[in-house]
Amino acid sequence: MNKFYFIILIIFVFLFTINNFLAFSDDGTIPQNVDSCNTLNTTNGFYTLTQNVTSTSTCFTISANNITLDCNNYWVVGNDGASDYGIDNWVGAIYNNLTIKNCNFKDWDIGIWSGGSYNNFININSSSNQGNGIRIEDGRNYNLTDINIFDNGQASASSGLYIENISYSFYRNIISYDNTNVGIDITRDSNFNTFNNLYVRNNTIYGIVAELSSNNNYYKDIVLFGNKAGFIVNALSNNNQIINLTSYANLNATQGHGIWITNSTNTTLKDSIFYNNGKEGIYLMYANSSLVYNVISYDNGNNGLLIAGSSHNNITSANITSNGDGVWIQYIGGFYSTNNTLYNITSVGNSNGVYFGNSSYDTLTYSNIYGNTGYGVRLRGSINTLIYNNLINNSLNGVVNNTKNLNYWNTTSQSGTRIYSSGTNIGGNYYTNSTGNGYSDTCTDSNTDGFCDSAYDIINNTAGCTSNNCDYLALSNDYVDLPPIINITYPINGTTYSNYVTNLNYTIDTASYCWFGNGSVNYTSVVAGTNWTNINISIKGSNTWTLWCNDSANNINSSIVYFSVDNTVPTLNVTSPVNSSYYNSSSILFNVSSSEEGTGSIIPDIDNSLVSWWRMDDTNGSCYDDET
Repeated sequence: MNKFYFIILIIFVFLFTINNFLAFSDDGTIPQNVDSCNTLNTTNGFYTLTQNVTSTSTCFTISANNITLDCNNYWVVGNDGASDYGIDNWVGAIYNNLTIKNCNFKDWDIGIWSGGSYNNFININSSSNQGNGIRIEDGRNYNLTDINIFDNGQASASSGLYIENISYSFYRNIISYDNTNVGIDITRDSNFNTFNNLYVRNNTIYGIVAELSSNNNYYKDIVLFGNKAGFIVNALSNNNQIINLTSYANLNATQGHGIWITNSTNTTLKDSIFYNNGKEGIYLMYANSSLVYNVISYDNGNNGLLIAGSSHNNITSANITSNGDGVWIQYIGGFYSTNNTLYNITSVGNSNGVYFGNSSYDTLTYSNIYGNTGYGVRLRGSINTLIYNNLINNSLNGVVNNTKNLNYWNTTSQSGTRIYSSGTNIGGNYYTNSTGNGYSDTCTDSNTDGFCDSAYDIINNTAGCTSNNCDYLALSNDYVDLPPIINITYPINGTTYSNYVTNLNYTIDTASYCWFGNGSVNYTSVVAGTNWTNINISIKGSNTWTLWCNDSANNINSSIVYFSVDNTVPTLNVTSPVNSSYYNSSSILFNVSSSEEGTGSIIPDIDNSLVSWWRMDDTNGSCYDDET
C-alpha cells in the first residue's frame, strides 16, 4: 500500500476511535452538554446541544420523564434510514413532560415521534424526512409553538404534522408546506385542542384534515392555499369551531374545495374567506346543524356554497360573488337537504343566485340576490321552501322547474325591517331588475300599504295567482307612512261623571309609545297599548285630556277627550207652600230653589202621586203648576 495512503488511513481510524471514545454519554448530571447522538435517560435532565450532529440511526432516544433538550438552533441530521428518528419517544418507550426546543431535524424517517403527555415542542424545524416531520400519538396536554414543517414524505405520502388521539393541547404558529400528504393531519379522537395561527400551503393532498371523531377543537387565524383541498372536517368530527380561515387557490379540479365539511355535525365556521378554489368555496356534505356566519366566497371554480344531503344548517351573513352558482342546496346519495336557513345572503354575479334542488323546508330571507346571469332564485324538485323579505333583482328573477310542488314566497304580514322599499311590515319579496320595471316597481298599491294589490305568480311571471308558487304580499315602492290611529274608549267624550275619572283606556292600530296629559300634568310614555290606571288628575268641572302616540318612524298622532266631573249632591229649598200651612184655594204656588245651576230635573210627589216633572235651567229655577 502506498505509504501516504496508509498514513491517512491510520489517522482516520485514530480520529474515529477518539471520536467514539469522546462521544456524549449521559452521566446523570444536570445540566449536560451534548455533542453527539445518544440516549437521554436522566430524570429532570437538561441537555444543551453544542454542535450539529449526524447519525446513521436514531439520534436521541428518550428514556426518562421530565427531560429538556435545547438544540441551541443546531441541526440534527440523519441519512434517510428507515425507522430512524431524530427524537424517539415512541418506539422504545413513552415518557412524559418532555421539552424539545430550538432544534432543526432533517433526513430522518420521522423527525420527532412522540407519545406521552405534557410534552412541549418549541421552535422546531423538521424537513426532508422520509415520513412525517412531527408525529405525536396517544397523549394529552401538548404544547407545539413556532413549528416549521416542510418537504416531508420523501419516501411515501406523509403528513407534515400528524396528530392522533391527542387531546387538550395547544398548537400555535405552525407552518406546514410542500409535504406529500396533508399539511396538518388531526385524526382519531383528537379532542378539545386549540389551533392558532396556522399557515399551510402547497401540500400534495389537503391543507388540514380533522377526521375520525376529532371533536370540540378550536381553530383560529388560518391561511391555506395551493393544496389539493383546503380544510377537511370528516368522519364524525363534531362540535368544531373554525374562526378567521382564509382558504384560496386550492386548485384540484375534483376536490379543490376551500373547506369541505362532511359526515359531521355542529361545526361553526365564521369570519372566513374563500376564493379562487378549483371547486366549491364552502362545501357541506352530509353535514348537519352547522353555523356558517360572516363568510365571503368568490371566484371559485364551481359554487360559492354547496349544501348537499345536509340539514338544519344556518347560513347567516354570507357574501357570495362570481361563482358557478352562488348557493346550491341539493340532494345527494340518497339524502335530501332539509330545514336549512339562509339569512342575510348577498349573492351577486353568479349563474343562479340561489338554487334549491330536490330540497324541502328550507328558508331564504333578508337577502340580496341580484345581477346573476341565470336565475335569481331557482327551484327544481324542491317543496315547502319559504322565501320572503328578499331583494330579487335579476333579468330572470325566479323559476320553478317542478310546477306541481308548493313553495311559499311570503310570510304573514308582520312588523319588521324590510330588505328594500319603505314600510313598517314585511311579507313577501321585492322583485325588480336593472331597468327598474320589475313587478314590485310597477304593481298597483291602491291603499299605499307597501304591498302590491295583486299576488305575483312566480311561475307565470304575471299579476294574479294561477299557480302554486305565488307571492301574495309582494313588496311595492308606494308605501305612505301614516301616523298611528288612536281611539280613546274611556272616558267617553262629552260625558259628565259623578266621580273622578282615574283610568284612561284606548285602542291603537300600530305604534311604539304613547303618553298623555291635561295641560298641567303630563304622564311619561309607555309602550303603545298600555292603559293608565289609578291616575288622579281629573278635576271637578270640565276636563280636557290629550293622548299622543308615535310609531317607529316617529310619526305622531293625538286624540282629545272632553268630559266633566260633578260629584256634589244638590240641595233644594221649597219656599211655597210654607211647611205645615193650611191653604183654602183650588190652586197653590210651588216655589222651589236649587243649590246648583245647570240642567237638571225636580220631580214633585204630592200625596204619593207623581203629578208633574219640572225641568230646571240656568235662567228659570222655579215652575208653576195648576192642579185641580
